[in-house]
Amino acid sequence: LQATIDGLEEALDASERRFETLVGMSPAGIYMTDAAGRCTYVNQRCCEMAGLAAVDALGQPWEQMVHPDDRARVESRWRAAMNSSGVWEHTYRLLSPAGNTTWVLAQVRRLSGSPDHHAGYVAIIVDITERKETDRRLRESERRFSHLLSAVTSYRYSVRLNDGLP
Repeated sequence: LQATIDGLEEALDASERRFETLVGMSPAGIYMTDAAGRCTYVNQRCCEMAGLAAVDALGQPWEQMVHPDDRARVESRWRAAMNSSGVWEHTYRLLSPAGNTTWVLAQVRRLSGSPDHHAGYVAIIVDITERKETDRRLRESERRFSHLLSAVTSYRYSVRLNDGLP
């Protein structure tokens, strides 16, 4: 019996090492919460994006990482999705204690517990700040181009009228 227990403990230790290696190497932030939404696990990448040390995130509501301007919208969508067993996906901002903003695409799934309750959630967040900044610059460029085109068209029309051209 002791040999079986020792074998199971070794298998569990090996599984935990594989898990730690996998999430440690991930370019995505990964966090897990209990059923109430308090962080029970965060990987280093998640800590970097949120600007928090793991010790400051653990035991705290996951919402503490969300930018205050996005918090109500994100919490509302989260509550609506909690009744679903599918994946919840949403884009929002994180705000670090130092004031740095990081845009993330989050995917969250409920963790199974017993048949009559769930054990919590696992979330994967991907930093999309660069994509959001590129989109913003593109929209600004399109806005400037549109204004320029409008000015050129207006100028051409004005020149035609002044020259008596059709």
